[in-house]
Amino acid sequence: SLSNLSFMVADNCSTNKSIARMLDIPMIGCASHRFNLACTLFLEEYEVQLNSINDLMVELRKLKKAGKLRKVTDLEPVKRNVTRWNSTYSMLKRFFQLKPFLDDEDIDIAVLIPSGSELIKLQNLMNDLEILQPVTLKLQESSCTILEVRRIFDYLLEKYPVMERYLSSSAAIIHSPDFESGLIKVQDELADENLT
Repeated sequence: SLSNLSFMVADNCSTNKSIARMLDIPMIGCASHRFNLACTLFLEEYEVQLNSINDLMVELRKLKKAGKLRKVTDLEPVKRNVTRWNSTYSMLKRFFQLKPFLDDEDIDIAVLIPSGSELIKLQNLMNDLEILQPVTLKLQESSCTILEVRRIFDYLLEKYPVMERYLSSSAAIIHSPDFESGLIKVQDELADENLT
């Protein structure tokens, strides 16, 4: 029955927030959802270059281009899905793997290959994405506690302040900030007790 509910864990969509309000229980928002939103915000600065890389991947998937590419590598182009930031990671990683095999004499491909300064910017982005990718995997582990999530988010905020909108402990997206804060304190105290 509803009297057995202590809290609800769900993504941060308005429907779930509304259900939590109607049931009069606190809601713990999905950390992966918040992280995905934060990463999408982080990537906004690179959208022009990322769209160009995606266009390149689309071009490389065309029949003739794909046939030429298969002659020099088994690697296939990877497009991004803008609703999932880690598809950008996969696409960019594949771009750097494919780059040595790209025919820069093919005008359709050459115009889409980033310039030297853009390549440096994209390589720096790739370095950041290499840091962010394991976070996605960690947040999906069933053993990941809300305390671990808070520590991960605090670390990321030091490194990437632009993510504050979604990752800060006082972010507007948090449905029940006092409840989450209380859980984190309890888990932190329990962790301290287990150490002693």
